[in-house]
Amino acid sequence: MTSCHMVAALWEHGPAMADRMKSKNIPWPRFSGTEMADLTASLHGLEFKRRPAD
Repeated sequence: MTSCHMVAALWEHGPAMADRMKSKNIPWPRFSGTEMADLTASLHGLEFKRRPAD
């Protein structure tokens, strides 16, 4: 899964997720600093690991 695929999935499911979170009184997450980059790297696993130059 690429970052573009992840964004597309969130875009598609975001409104339903927001409605469900609102019905359960769960606040929308807010990221600061490098939290989003860290989360994305974790979800991608080793795909984001720095590769040696060719």
